[in-house]
Amino acid sequence: MIEKDSIYFELLRVLATALVVVGHSSIFYKPFYDILSYNNVQIGRDGVVIFFVLSGYVISWCGIERDSNWIDFSIKRMARIYSVSVPAVIFSFSIAYLFLELYNESSYPLKQIPLYATIYLTFTGYHFGLSETPPYDFPYWSLYYEVWFYVIFAILLFGRLIVKLFGIVLLALMGPDFWIMGGIWLVGVLLFIFRERLRVNNITAISFVILSIVSYIVVKYYGYDNKIDMYIKYIANISESSTWDAKPFWASDYFITVLVALNIIGAKNISYDWPKYISRLLRWIAGMSFTFYLFHVPIFSIIERTIKYDSNSFVSYILILSIFFFIIYTITFITEKRKKQWRAMFLYLALKIYNTKGHPDGMKI
Repeated sequence: MIEKDSIYFELLRVLATALVVVGHSSIFYKPFYDILSYNNVQIGRDGVVIFFVLSGYVISWCGIERDSNWIDFSIKRMARIYSVSVPAVIFSFSIAYLFLELYNESSYPLKQIPLYATIYLTFTGYHFGLSETPPYDFPYWSLYYEVWFYVIFAILLFGRLIVKLFGIVLLALMGPDFWIMGGIWLVGVLLFIFRERLRVNNITAISFVILSIVSYIVVKYYGYDNKIDMYIKYIANISESSTWDAKPFWASDYFITVLVALNIIGAKNISYDWPKYISRLLRWIAGMSFTFYLFHVPIFSIIERTIKYDSNSFVSYILILSIFFFIIYTITFITEKRKKQWRAMFLYLALKIYNTKGHPDGMKI
């Protein structure tokens, strides 16, 4: 992947993180909360859509161009996911126990920690009729889709014919929620596969970027995305009591997906160079994005209960965000900054399992 595109993807990752975190931090600043409440603005959900499209593109690049085999691919994905998800699950259980002791807030997963930890860390909390996320960490839900996107992608890319058939059956069994969310991820895959065909001139590329940004602002300001969802629910006769998890959002999610795709196509075709200091800053912040995502709600839950704040004061809001950022930065030393150790552990296990010496090149599923 060329440097220019890589840095732009880091920018999108930072913006997606900001949408999610700022959307959920609005409880600390009432004027901002009121703005988001107007037309039920779902900027956090939009951040997840951006993450999914980016993930589809980057994972396709990793699997097709960078990683030599499924072992390579799997080790890197597992190190990326578990380096943050394991500490996040431990943190969530710790908070649940703390709140139980201090505020008598009961959390039923505490009664069966091994069972629920297994559900969380096998990423099956939204499958097989389940609807479970770690205590005080509902953003964890997106991993239940994304990790299985990785699994099915690896099976279809690296597997022999019989394994590919198993992957297709697994995909079929995942159900409509997974198919719909997978469609968003698939857009990222298609953007990578057809990247050479999606060439436009500089003026058109700039127009795509501007159009995607302006359209997003207009859609959010006037609440067109919510109106689209309401219309689709009406004509499809989807009730509020439906167990279909994607029911309230899927139409608007796809609309936002189109805007993200348009933005990426435009940005990839614009000729420019990133200043080095901007590149370093974006990589530094993006390097903490996964920790931001999985830890922000639990940390906000602690801040909300332990720190006095003025919800009408912007200064108070900035102070809370500053405290939050410092906590996240500290946590990254045991999460994303430990990916190399997790990668080494998974490689060691792979070598033990396959009883090989050196790197397990050439292995196929």
